[in-house]
Amino acid sequence: MYNDDLIAIRVPANISYVALWEKVFERLGSSVRAVSWKTPSGDWSTLDSEEDLRQALAETGGKLTLHATCL
Repeated sequence: MYNDDLIAIRVPANISYVALWEKVFERLGSSVRAVSWKTPSGDWSTLDSEEDLRQALAETGGKLTLHATCL
């Protein structure tokens, strides 16, 4: 989600954390400062590292809902 808009970004399941950020910047611009992912329980968890991304992908079966926080 971005400015309350839902935007789809299709990426491979083995995408790296850096490559995901590049895709987010490409789509939403460099004002993005944080990305959170929606856990299966409905909570939001900050995506801060490669380890966080691997955990998120494992817990969601590879389909993430992300929320971008911008300046």
